[in-house]
Amino acid sequence: MKQNQIIIIVGAILLVFICMAVGAVGLYLFWLQREAPASAEADALILPTDLPTDLPPDEDVVEPAATFPPPTQPAEVPVESQHKEVPLNVITWKGEDQPIAYGDTAQGTIAQIGDRHTYVFEGQEGTRITASLEGKDFNIYLMRPDEKVWDCRSSSSSCSIDNVKLPETGQYKLIVDAYQDNLGDYTVTLFNMGDFTQPIGYEQPIGGALALIGEQRHYTFDGQEGERVTASLAGAGFGLQLMRPDEKFWDCLSSSSSCSIDNVKLPETGQYTLIVDAYKDTLGDYTVMLFDMGNFTQPIDYGQSTEGTLSLVGEQRHYTFEAQAGEHVTASLEGEGLRLYLMRPDEKFWDCHTSSGKCLIDNVELPETGQYTLIVDGNDENPGGYTVALVKNSG
Repeated sequence: MKQNQIIIIVGAILLVFICMAVGAVGLYLFWLQREAPASAEADALILPTDLPTDLPPDEDVVEPAATFPPPTQPAEVPVESQHKEVPLNVITWKGEDQPIAYGDTAQGTIAQIGDRHTYVFEGQEGTRITASLEGKDFNIYLMRPDEKVWDCRSSSSSCSIDNVKLPETGQYKLIVDAYQDNLGDYTVTLFNMGDFTQPIGYEQPIGGALALIGEQRHYTFDGQEGERVTASLAGAGFGLQLMRPDEKFWDCLSSSSSCSIDNVKLPETGQYTLIVDAYKDTLGDYTVMLFDMGNFTQPIDYGQSTEGTLSLVGEQRHYTFEAQAGEHVTASLEGEGLRLYLMRPDEKFWDCHTSSGKCLIDNVELPETGQYTLIVDGNDENPGGYTVALVKNSG
């Protein structure tokens, strides 16, 4: 009995010591918690700040190219045509060799088979004229003083003798007759194209309107041999010509809503003329613009890409690079409805169209050493943003 009491007393003393020890530990932990900082940053990782940032790129990684130099900004609103408004004077045919002046519109009727109506005017050597005829199935002739003729037949509802340069000073004749057995009314108009000619500058849109069958507008500029230019026309159913000093020309027809004469290299120094005329019987408003492609050209290197925007009909961007014969390259273009050309030194080219938003001129072998040009083209009616890139392949 006495032994059991001793065991109980010793156990109680040990229990008291254990409880005191646990309490002391709890008080110590509570004190530590109160002294610790209450910020989540205490547990954050500390990252090194001296990691290298100039690791060499992989061979096919495309780096951004330099910013495209901004060209002369075109006017937000096209400049109005400066052509003189020529008041047309309506006359009627009264007899053989009736006088007609520039700006006159003559009206007449072919009432009998074999009838001919003749109009005469004095022309100066070098003057450019247009004679237009309205009336189904009639002929019009322009007879020179030496009695040689230009002619056209209005097999539809009109025709014109366009922009002819008079070879000598003297009396000229406009002759109207019926084609085969056709009779009826006609209208003929005589234009002096000097009244419809004005200068045009690069990157300066000019707006105008054609109101009469056979009417034209001429825009002149001085070009230097070797320059590259693009001429664009916005307006459905109009024709555009770029006439050289030797009177040969490039042309396009805006059968939809626009057309352009793209990136032509001027063959000689002299005065060039842009000619806007109506296709068949189309009349209305148009806008014409001339680009000096030197203002839209910059270098591009292998492994570079650049972004840009085409905002005008006929606008292009050119990127040039020097390459060696035998090198393999890939050129890519991203942008809806655009076209990419890779032009060789001999001016032949590869091309692709971004009908699905992207296209590649893929791994082509360059045939000669020289300067190559990537051309981004708005394809007449699809201007917008794009990204173009150039990569040198291993072979």
